[in-house]
Amino acid sequence: MRLFTLMFALIGLLAGAAGAWLYAHNVITKFETRNLNRLNSALHAAEIAWPALLADGQLLYVSGPAPDDEAAGLVVQMAHDVLPAAVVVDETTRMQGEAATNQANSPTPPRLEILRSDAGISLMGRAPSGPALTALHAAVSNLSNASNVTNLVEETSDTPAPDWNAAVEFALRTLPQTPEATLTIRPGRLTIDAVASSANWQLGLAEMLEQMRPEDVVLELNIIAPMPVISPFYFLVDLSSDPVQMACTARNADEESRIITAAINAGLAPGDHSCNIGIGAPSEQWGNVVATALNTLSELGGGRLEIVNTDVTFSNLTAPLDILGQTEIGLRAELPAIYSLRPLSVTVVDTVETTEAPASSGGWGPRFIAVRDAQGAVVLRGMVRDNLNSKVVTSYAEARFGYEAVSSDLSEAPDLPDGWQARIFTSIDALNLLETGQATVTPTTFQLRGTGSLPDLEAELDTMLRAALGADNYRLQVIQTDPPVVEEVQMDERLCASRLSGILADNQINFAPSSAVIEETSAPVITTLADLLHQCRHVDFQIGGHTDSQGREEMNAALSQSRADSVLNSILASNQLMGKLTAFGYGESRPIATNDTEDGRALNRRIEIIPLAEVEAAEAEAAAAAAAPEETADEQN
Repeated sequence: MRLFTLMFALIGLLAGAAGAWLYAHNVITKFETRNLNRLNSALHAAEIAWPALLADGQLLYVSGPAPDDEAAGLVVQMAHDVLPAAVVVDETTRMQGEAATNQANSPTPPRLEILRSDAGISLMGRAPSGPALTALHAAVSNLSNASNVTNLVEETSDTPAPDWNAAVEFALRTLPQTPEATLTIRPGRLTIDAVASSANWQLGLAEMLEQMRPEDVVLELNIIAPMPVISPFYFLVDLSSDPVQMACTARNADEESRIITAAINAGLAPGDHSCNIGIGAPSEQWGNVVATALNTLSELGGGRLEIVNTDVTFSNLTAPLDILGQTEIGLRAELPAIYSLRPLSVTVVDTVETTEAPASSGGWGPRFIAVRDAQGAVVLRGMVRDNLNSKVVTSYAEARFGYEAVSSDLSEAPDLPDGWQARIFTSIDALNLLETGQATVTPTTFQLRGTGSLPDLEAELDTMLRAALGADNYRLQVIQTDPPVVEEVQMDERLCASRLSGILADNQINFAPSSAVIEETSAPVITTLADLLHQCRHVDFQIGGHTDSQGREEMNAALSQSRADSVLNSILASNQLMGKLTAFGYGESRPIATNDTEDGRALNRRIEIIPLAEVEAAEAEAAAAAAAPEETADEQN
């Protein structure tokens, strides 16, 4: 009954969403365009041309052949900095050897993008100057929404190839026909990405552009039919129901087919099945995640699977606990990092009948299993005496592995054997010495297997288990591994400075009037700055204090120094390891806005954190400039 209730609820939700899909689509399209504009601008300013960007709602996919891990990490970090509200999905690849060298050394071919929407027009890329580019600028300025034009084109002195001019001229003729689209111009090629308002419009546009296309220009036309926004994205199947029913969503027809095939392989009866197709999937891996989860459900012998956005839940499982433990470890490793797997729950504790089972266990042998996976997550399953024991066992594990790492699925059995809880504590202590592993406890057996890098791991575990359980009352199987080599990835100086500036731009540090006392509301800003400075501890920074021009110059200089000192002391109070930090008060000498208005004065009252190397370079340049006139005068004399 619950299954059909959920299905009807979802159908009702989608029916309501269908009436509002056009509005939602327009909002998302504007969001995507804005995000792409901002990130493309940042990449253009940094002279980074290799990434390919795809926006889907609040998801931003970054792909393309990165020269190395550092380059890929820099682009992903830039995406996070520029688009804090978006979820950035890294799908970049790494070029190797000669290919990476060739890419780094090869000249960047011309490429120009025109992004059109009702919000305005953006031009970006790299293009040779000349009549073709001049004509393009003129055509854009004559469009109906040309009042909001952003021009980020880098003009070069390269000689334009004939096929480049032909592609630009073709783009000029298509502009009036593509009010909501992205045009990408390359030598001999024009790519148009647009969203169709109707099937007839799509067909008519394709025919018109094909007739206009010159013979020496390739046209790539990507017209996407509008799709509804589905929230949440979901999948539901219950193999324990009769008949088996399914409710699902997919991003496209291919993904729908893959999901239905996987469901049939898992136990869904063949028939006329379908998924609701739309946008809003939590990742491009949605179809793969559903198929992987269905395969796991089949291997476990059936049950219920529910996926809502990134939350994956299995229930009504009947597999033995020790099988569940290994299955969960493998599944967590397969799922993308953004997906969260809830602990696998069971309705039957074990499938092997035994005489050691107490009556309250329903005729099934009592078990306790603790599993630790490669990410540090710990799952506890099995039997304890009562609810109080359940809380004690869970708290005991949390104290050793951390609160966030532990999840438990424990059932109550009042007549468990004597010493049961002590054996559970021993299993948790032993598992704490392993990096991955599983401990299985029954009334007559104790098994521990896993991997770890501690010196003399097996000997230490053997000593622990012998003291707690006695000789020959346990089975131990561990693999000694090498200690992990931890390589800390450091942000470069430019990125550190950019992130610090961004934090201060969005969150001004406030002081009491005419005072250096930091207001309590700014405490979270200080904490954020301290954490980032710890990450950037390989860079030395100066904390600069600035004021407006009100008051005497001497007082402003002193106040700015005191405020810079206050910020420095507050950051150092975090007791985190950092690079060299200095504080300097500039007073009113470096305004960034007019002091004639309140808004301008507010902007001038600020704290800046700048790499010390930049400060010293600027001081050296100023000193050189100041000395230059004196040297010239000496030469004349």
